[in-house]
Amino acid sequence: MDPPSPVSAGSHRVSAEASQDDNDMSTPATSPSSTVPTSPWPDLLGHRKPSADAADFFADLGNFLPLGCLTFEDFTSSRSDEGLWQDVTDLPIIMGSDSTLPSLVAKLAQAGWLRIQAGRSTADARFVIFRMYILPSDTGLRSVDRQDTVALWKALRGLVAEVDVNEETWEGRYALGIECKFDPWATCDEGSLFYKFNKLPSPAPSVDAVEEKYAHEALEDLLDPASVLPGLKTVLYPYQRRSAGMMLQRESVAHLQLDPRLEQREAPDGSVYYYSARDFLFLRQPRYHEAARGGILAESMGLGKTVILLSLILASKHHQPIMPAAYATPPVRPKVGRLSDMAISAINRRSIPWKIEFERERRGNGNDMRSCIAKLEQSPPIYEIPREPQRWNRKTILPAPKRLTLAATTLVVVPRNLCSQWKSEIKKHVEEGALKVLVMEDLKQALPPPQELRTYDLVLFSRNRFEREHRDGSDEQGRRMVSTQPCRCTYIGPTRTRDCHCVNSYDLYDSPLMHLHFKRLVIDEGHFFANNSSTAVAVANKLVTADHRWVVSGTPAKNLLGVEVDTSIDENMAHVSGAKDSRDVVLDQRRAFSTNDDTAGAVRSLGVLATSFLKIRPWCAEGTTERKEADWDEYIYRHEDARKRTYSGFSACLRRTLESMVVRTQPSDVERDIELPPFTHEVVRLEPSFYDKLSANLFTLVLTANAITSERTDADYLFHRDSAKARYRLVSNLRQSAFFWTGFSEGDVRASVENSGRYLEKEGTSCTAEDRRILVEMIASAEIILASRG
Repeated sequence: MDPPSPVSAGSHRVSAEASQDDNDMSTPATSPSSTVPTSPWPDLLGHRKPSADAADFFADLGNFLPLGCLTFEDFTSSRSDEGLWQDVTDLPIIMGSDSTLPSLVAKLAQAGWLRIQAGRSTADARFVIFRMYILPSDTGLRSVDRQDTVALWKALRGLVAEVDVNEETWEGRYALGIECKFDPWATCDEGSLFYKFNKLPSPAPSVDAVEEKYAHEALEDLLDPASVLPGLKTVLYPYQRRSAGMMLQRESVAHLQLDPRLEQREAPDGSVYYYSARDFLFLRQPRYHEAARGGILAESMGLGKTVILLSLILASKHHQPIMPAAYATPPVRPKVGRLSDMAISAINRRSIPWKIEFERERRGNGNDMRSCIAKLEQSPPIYEIPREPQRWNRKTILPAPKRLTLAATTLVVVPRNLCSQWKSEIKKHVEEGALKVLVMEDLKQALPPPQELRTYDLVLFSRNRFEREHRDGSDEQGRRMVSTQPCRCTYIGPTRTRDCHCVNSYDLYDSPLMHLHFKRLVIDEGHFFANNSSTAVAVANKLVTADHRWVVSGTPAKNLLGVEVDTSIDENMAHVSGAKDSRDVVLDQRRAFSTNDDTAGAVRSLGVLATSFLKIRPWCAEGTTERKEADWDEYIYRHEDARKRTYSGFSACLRRTLESMVVRTQPSDVERDIELPPFTHEVVRLEPSFYDKLSANLFTLVLTANAITSERTDADYLFHRDSAKARYRLVSNLRQSAFFWTGFSEGDVRASVENSGRYLEKEGTSCTAEDRRILVEMIASAEIILASRG
């Protein structure tokens, strides 16, 4: 029998002559009761011997997922089975025996991964339709063996590439030309990263979404235009209230969201299932992850990100972080405790902000509750985390548990040059005494002990000072204890006393950050944290325990700007009238996905932030039962190859991830709340001063001397591939020289002149006459510079 020849995509043909030669079919080939000769393919259920429960499972078609149809043209004379669907337990001969498709179907059906129904098309009776039902990956885990399934997954991919998912075909109304192939790749989500970032919806917090009493009240205060936030001098604009409210809602509401790697698809019969293209998973039920409890505040420059954050801190003042449920267990007492002790224990375990209630009692009834406050302050909320020993043996001693104290404190880490600005912003927007603030800017300033540190509402770190906490566990020389071996230092003279220089545990620095569980950790200009190997990220991940992590930056990744900023610096937008029109023009220009711009740089930085610092599921597997985190590049793109990465556009995964972690207001919503002056851009070219020219000439002098004396070879040449570090430093100095002096000292210039003079006197060099002339002119210019005043 000849193999079936395809009629069109999803359809196959069997000639009448071949059917009549091989057997005289008098009944439809799809009928289980047909009297046709035995098919060359085995019984699909012949090798399966399921248990009673498994048999019931396989008998229920509702356990399988409608995938699509295979269609063949059949010229048998009978049409008695039109419109009837019958289970197929033996592959009909019309599928052919030489094609690979029947072997794929047989493998899957015998393994229990596939069920088949057959019937004739009611629209064109020449065609026989085979409905394919596949077993979802989250169904039948007890009944179907899914070990060693590489061959089965390959067979499933081969089958999926052939099926027709058209609804008309599934309903038995197949006709030529209506085929619709299954798309095995992630659905393409049109647009570049710039376009998606600037199209994110504005925050829309809802008071009804927050059920916890104190967070609900705080959100009401934030969103109510008539409400004055206690401790805040500045009157917030409506968009600032919504942004701060959205941040508070994310922190306060724990909810699940659909795994961004999954996309919801509709089966041919109208039912819904979930599909992961990169993992090739078909799921009947959705898979959820806990939504991010932090994110990125990405309001544009000048829209008040600092005051938004300060209002969030004031609104949630005294709100304790949540004690982990696994460790929030009632204490075991040797005898029945006093009622006050049990009340304090319950307050601490539930992280109740008791200071708010006592303040209300003081204002309402004049009762200062001093004795209760004293008892609560003497019993801070503490929980213990058991520690596993590094190695188990007969002499193993369990290490002491890690003790953490809850602290309603916000840590803010800022670049060193922004510390002064933050202090002035706090003084400008916050009433005196409303927040207890500690500024850690001096590198030599020591952190207070944990019990004192937790009394502050806000701890402001410069980034350099924050990185200094990386010395936790080391002594003043930076040494750490790496083993427990006995001291082997030399003896002092003839005595048996060792001249010990070993690391002593009492000399090791113990960072107070290690002993507290903070409310939140905020990184201003946090795009610098898009480097998982930086010291600041190591300190944040190893030393800081915080319920919420936020990045504050108008440019959360390199070159990822708001469209309103982009239009203000684009000289080509000068002819466009109206801010909205100019934004639309820029968005339209940069809407298309770019393989160069959208596969590196900004999108990678966002992935590092989500994985290393924000710890958003599923990109970070820390603290979960998953073996490893999801690969960012694998899922946010549409890859049109099962093994290779083709970067054929973004998938919906990126947009859904951005929506779950970015808080940003659309410019049109800002303009509706307030009337801002238009952005203007004017190029002003400054005439260089004498010292500007002097600085530029010195750079030219040094570059010239270096190129000629090194003869443009080896690592001494500044533009050699091994001199990248020195070259970058020189270019950086050149950039800065346009604003302030960062050139060379007099000693540097004299050394360059002397080196050049020695080179000219040297014999046997490969210096050309032109290079010799340039070097002589350079020395003469340097002498003039050295002789000049100042």
